[in-house]
Formats: sequence, structure tokens, C-alpha cells
Amino acid sequence: FATKPSFLLTVAFAQRVGALVSASALLGLLFAAALMPVVALFRVPLAAKFALLLARVPAAVLFAITALLLLDGFTVTLFRRGIRDARALPGRVLYGVLLLAFLALGYRLACRLDRLFKERGRRRILAAVLVAAVAVLAAKALAGAGRREPSGPGAASAAVRDHDIVLVGADGLEAWRTSLYGNARDNTPFLRQMAESALVAETAYSNSGQTTGSITSLLTGKLPTTTRVHYPPDALRSIDQYEHLPGLLRRMGYRTFFAGVRNYADPLELRLLDAFDEVGEVQIARPSLTRRVDVVTGATAAHLLNLSTARISERLAHVVLGVPMPDPKRQVSSGLAARESDDDRFKALVRFLERPGGPKFAHAHFLGTHGPDFSPTRSVFSKLGKKAPHWDPDAQDDAILDFDDRVRELFGLLDRLGRRDRTIVVVYSDHGQLYRLDVPVPLLFIFPPGGPRGRIRGATQLVDVAPTLLQELGVPRPAWMQGTSLLGKDVGPCRSVLSARSGGVVEQTTAGGLRIIYERPWYSLGHLALIACSGTWWLYPEAGFTPREF
Repeated sequence: FATKPSFLLTVAFAQRVGALVSASALLGLLFAAALMPVVALFRVPLAAKFALLLARVPAAVLFAITALLLLDGFTVTLFRRGIRDARALPGRVLYGVLLLAFLALGYRLACRLDRLFKERGRRRILAAVLVAAVAVLAAKALAGAGRREPSGPGAASAAVRDHDIVLVGADGLEAWRTSLYGNARDNTPFLRQMAESALVAETAYSNSGQTTGSITSLLTGKLPTTTRVHYPPDALRSIDQYEHLPGLLRRMGYRTFFAGVRNYADPLELRLLDAFDEVGEVQIARPSLTRRVDVVTGATAAHLLNLSTARISERLAHVVLGVPMPDPKRQVSSGLAARESDDDRFKALVRFLERPGGPKFAHAHFLGTHGPDFSPTRSVFSKLGKKAPHWDPDAQDDAILDFDDRVRELFGLLDRLGRRDRTIVVVYSDHGQLYRLDVPVPLLFIFPPGGPRGRIRGATQLVDVAPTLLQELGVPRPAWMQGTSLLGKDVGPCRSVLSARSGGVVEQTTAGGLRIIYERPWYSLGHLALIACSGTWWLYPEAGFTPREF
């Protein structure tokens, strides 16, 4: 058996079984409820055959979709090819034929089951399914009745200043590589200019060596050792699902938006509930609906249903309508794919900010600086038309310049909309090159005119971003946030920073690319480091340990 690891592997065995049973019970209840009017038609002679056909179709569709998902999981895992790679019409037609074949097979199986049900009585079996499903879901709802609600400012709270907030991230960018932090090559001319009126963290560290853990810490203000989120398929659990900055802002009346990369930086995968109104330009399920499913099935089963629904809809839209599927692996490994996806993210960000109303919170994470390949839009430091090798420093500087240009365009948009004087922009990076966590990354806060400015000389970290923004808005920091506001206080020259990353070793392939050799359990905590003024201390797996890729 081979397939991609599921987030279910990160929870206890009893929770896995419970999630599968609860999700199946909810689907069974919905299926049985949908069939009840159809069963009633069996009493009408002229409609009996038509009713029998309708009764079999839902089971056939469910079987066909499940088989297609399993087939796609196997082929992607074993051969690195799947539905997302069928971009041309012939490939999509092939998957369409397979879907029809699975549908026909599912219908035949439904016919056999129907004959079995007929012998034993359709009504009795349908009633048994309903009773069993209701019993399972009622038990789940009772078990979760005492769950704690998220704490922090609620709908009644109001910010002293209702500024718009925009977070802009550059993936895998180390501070020393930018002219903002003193690099001789002026690859961030706009940010260098803006730094004169911004609050700049001179020594900022990420709290995770992976994008997944880093983005989670940034948005929650919690360490990855608290949330236990390091790398996919890790996801937030229990109260952590609701305790985060965008959730606080939503309850204060903000409209929220996120544009990242599926799998690695994705609110759905991370299970950031009640966080964003839009991801890309896709409307997210209403919080009330999410909470109802959560209460009925439990958090783990609700997450399983959310992920399954997203994956099914993406594949069907690609096969039937030709809507391109996201390809996270290609976006982070191909310079051209990263640049093209960055263009889409920026356009979605612009459209969100251009819509009337507010206040707004937007978070866009860009991949063009990730590497090992770079595909800049123009050649300032690199040679035009020349294919650059992996980690080419000239192409990398041009990619950094592209990111600087995006920030410049963002401020041009804010000026055009007349919202520059009421918008806070935060520029950051999620980790160092090759997933390093022991090197400083860029971090600067650009407040409206008259806001805080200057240099923060002590060690700062990404968990400090959320408390800093809340203080600027005039909102008290919730007790569950582990970061510290950087406004009006000295963090100290030797402040310690705790950072973590998943297991595994980064290796270069013979083709010059990158691959990660994961250690068991690959999806969980691999390395834990304490960064202080005296150096970096590796606390786990053992003191004095130095990861081989560093």
C-alpha cells in the first residue's frame, strides 16, 4: 500500500477511527435523508423504475469519486504523475473516461447491493442506517459539548485604530542577501528607501525552518512546539484552531484574505478556522457552517471532510472544465512556476484591496525567492536569455528585486486608493535558504505616517508580529499569544529565540535540484534550536547536534 501521508497520521489511533466513523455517519445520514423521498416513489407503479435508477446513482457517484481519488493518490506517490499533470485535452479525456468507467462499475455494485437490500427490506435497512448515523453523531456532539471557546477580543471589542493590515512574505530569503540589510547590490531599493520611515528588526529569526510552521507561528503568535505544526500534514488542533490573529480581527469586523501555496501555506490544510473570508479568490465556508459540522462530527472528522471536499472539487473541475489544479511541488521547485503563481497571488491581492469597504486584513506569501531555480521578470544582475544554474546568485538577486517591485506596486495601489495613511504593511521572510532557521530574516513594519519607526537591535521573532500589530491597533494581547510586542520597549541584546523544524536532511540531487530525506516520524518535530547572542544551541535530538545540510 502506498499513498501520500494523511493528517490522520498525526493523531492518535482512536481519533483516526473516530474521525472515519463520524465522517461516514454524516455522509450516511445525508445519503439516507436524500433517498427517503425516492423510496416513497416505489409505491407509485409508473415511477418505480425511475425511483430505482435515482436511488442507485448517488452510491455510484460516491464510488466513482472515491476510486478516482485513490487512483490519483497512487500515481502521484509512485510515479509523480497524476490528474494535475493532465493539462492537455487528451489527458483530461483519459481521466474523464476513467471516471465514467468507475461510475459504471459503481452503478453495477449498487445494483447488486439493491438486490440484497430488496431481499432484506429496503425500509428496514434505511432505518437502521439512519438510527446508527444519528447515534454516532449524537455521541460525538455530546462528547464535544464541553469544548472551550476561543478567548481574546470578541465582536464587542473595537480597535482604537482600525487600520488595514497587509502582510507580504518572501519565501526563503535571508536578511544579509538584501540591500535593505547592507548588501552591496541594491536588490531592494524600494524597501531600503522605506526603511527610513519604518520599524526595522535588525536581527529577526523565524520560529520554524519550514513554511508551514513559520506561517502558523506568524498568524497565531504561538511557538511551533505549542501548536505542534511543523510540516504537512501537521494541522492545528483543539483550541489552537480558533486562536489566531485573523480570527481576532474577523470578530472585530475585518474582512480577511490569504494568498499562499497549497499544502505548505494553506489555511484549509493548517485548519485555521474562522480565519479568512477568502483564500485566493475562493470564498471560504461560513464560520457558522464550519462550527456546526465541527460540533456534530468532531474537529478531526470535520477537517477530513473539508480536505476531501476541496480535493474532489479541484479534480472534477480540472477533468470536466479544464480548470488548472494547483501544483504546490512545482511552484516551490520551478522558478517559472513560482513567478507565474506569484503573479496570480498578487492579482488576487490587488482585487481584494480594490473592493470597497473595510477594514481589511490581507496576507500574501510569494515564492519567487525560494530557489533553487529563479525566473526573474527582468535581468539587472543576471545575463538576459542565459539559463542560470541552480542557486545562481545573479538570478537570485533579480528575483529579490522582483519581490521589491511587488512591494513598490502595493504601495502604488494604496496611494491610488487613498488608503496609504491608514494601512500597516509588514514585510517578512519565513525561513532562510535551504530551510535554515539559525540565520536572520527580513522583518520590517511600515506604519502610516507618524507611526512607530526606528531600529530594533535585539533579537526578534515572527511570533512577535501579531502582538505588535494588536498593540498598534489598541487591542490587548490575548494571554495565549507567546510573542512580545516590539513597540515602545527594548527586547534586550541577548534575548533567546526558540525555533523548530521537521525531521529530514536536505540533499542535492544529481540533476542539481533538492530533495528532503525524512526521518521517522517525518511529519513531526525533527530539530529544536535555541538561538541566543552566544550562538545556536541544538536541543533536540541531542545537545551539540548540527544538521547536515547546515
